[in-house]
Amino acid sequence: MTHEEKVEVFKKRFNQPNNFSSQRRGETVDDVVGDDEQSNEVTEVAESNVSTLTTKRTTPKQRRDQMDGYRQTFLIPPKIVDRQTVFISRELRDELDLIVRRLGGRKMSVSGFVQNVICDHLAQYAEDIEYWRKM
Repeated sequence: MTHEEKVEVFKKRFNQPNNFSSQRRGETVDDVVGDDEQSNEVTEVAESNVSTLTTKRTTPKQRRDQMDGYRQTFLIPPKIVDRQTVFISRELRDELDLIVRRLGGRKMSVSGFVQNVICDHLAQYAEDIEYWRKM
């Protein structure tokens, strides 16, 4: 397959002009399909992006259900005993504050949100963390 054919296939799959930038590396289509060694890479990128392009549309009811699940997981005020200080950047703190104020209840705080996020993360990766700790 020639370089031009590869570019055309890539553009057809993504319906993009020739200056399309790859989200993974910031390269143009010409950079990505430059030679035969990269053709497998282009196919992999194209196939992974096609699967994301064919996802179904989310209905407003599904979005509300997702938000309810998010609130139940992260925006329920926890009881924190023996509080400790953790430092984060002001920019991140401000962003978390917006989330908590807009989506959380009256008693929800940024520290409670961070507590919930970290607890969920540790629960989700408990087996992996235990395995890595023993390495």
